[in-house]
Amino acid sequence: MFMGAVLWFIVVKLFPSMKNWMGYHNVFAMYTGMIAMGTVVMYLYLPETQGKSLYEIEEAFRGNGKCIRDAELRDKRPRGQDTNI
Repeated sequence: MFMGAVLWFIVVKLFPSMKNWMGYHNVFAMYTGMIAMGTVVMYLYLPETQGKSLYEIEEAFRGNGKCIRDAELRDKRPRGQDTNI
């Protein structure tokens, strides 16, 4: 939350000078490009968490990743095979 406030402060302070230097269209095009790059990075590098428990998500971010792999293996097995991994 703090980092978001810092980034908004920077945007608010830089916008008037960037508007005079680049013009409205180019400033908003630059912001759009930055959002697009952030979206691509988020899509490529952050794991999918839908259907995962909080414990599994925490283990994945700790670097263990064992719980996520176990859950993925459970999802790939045919129904009726509920043995522990």
